[in-house]
Amino acid sequence: MKQQCISLPTSALYEAAEPYMDVMCGFSRRTKQVEKSRRAAMKVRAALFDHTETPCLVAPIGKECIGREHFAVEGGQIACTVLGQLKQQGIYGGYAFMLHAPVPDLSALPIAERYLADCWQTCLVDAGCDVLRQLLLEQAETTLHKKLYITNALAPGMYGIKAENVKDFFTMMDGSQIGIRLLESGMMDPVKSFVGFFVLLDRQVVIAETDCAQCMSGHKHCAYCKNYAASLLKQKK
Repeated sequence: MKQQCISLPTSALYEAAEPYMDVMCGFSRRTKQVEKSRRAAMKVRAALFDHTETPCLVAPIGKECIGREHFAVEGGQIACTVLGQLKQQGIYGGYAFMLHAPVPDLSALPIAERYLADCWQTCLVDAGCDVLRQLLLEQAETTLHKKLYITNALAPGMYGIKAENVKDFFTMMDGSQIGIRLLESGMMDPVKSFVGFFVLLDRQVVIAETDCAQCMSGHKHCAYCKNYAASLLKQKK
């Protein structure tokens, strides 16, 4: 499987990372104490991450590898229960990917700053997925000269892919190229690592998690819930 290493300047992820950080640390509230905490978080970010990079490893997969129930990859299949929600004729292919947050030395930091740094690492993983997703979409549109859409990251522990499928990504991809390794426990090192798939489509799709059928929210407040409610109405018609 052809693989490409991409290094994203971490500073380029800040705009995408800040909303995640605001939610994680409650910075969206505008009180004096919150503003003080937010300034402290920004100081930690500047000291530790301004001149770092977020390494990514990407492997294109053909549309023939994306079925209604699984991804066909080197070494076998990875089941993904939400693939049945995608129209097969509208799939243009996709990508398997790995990435991890920068790994600064946190050992000398005070506990409060270490916590903030750890939060930033988590948010930078989320931001890295967002930025990489958009980059791959733009590259595909340029190559195919066509308006396309791309799914969120379909990853172990999400969208019907089992958490233990993490190991299968290391069968088809060489994580050592960007410094990620699989531990005997099944966890990844560095801890702030992420693997998954993106799927390219000819239309926008909001994918509902398989657990949506048991959701008690009333389908009023969440894009996934609204998508699931719409699918129920179509079934009744």
